[in-house]
Amino acid sequence: MKRFYGAEEVYLEVRVSNTPAINLYKKLDYRVVDLIKGYYHDGEDAYIMARPLNNFE
Repeated sequence: MKRFYGAEEVYLEVRVSNTPAINLYKKLDYRVVDLIKGYYHDGEDAYIMARPLNNFE
């Protein structure tokens, strides 16, 4: 993505209650950058997590 599109970061959304996934993403250098209230159909919030692509040059 960085080479072909010039992307600097990648993003994902994860349920705030999904602690195992959040911990995994943090180990992969993702960080929480925002919160989306009521993102999921059941009303649960989501974290937006981001990771820089500078390690993949």
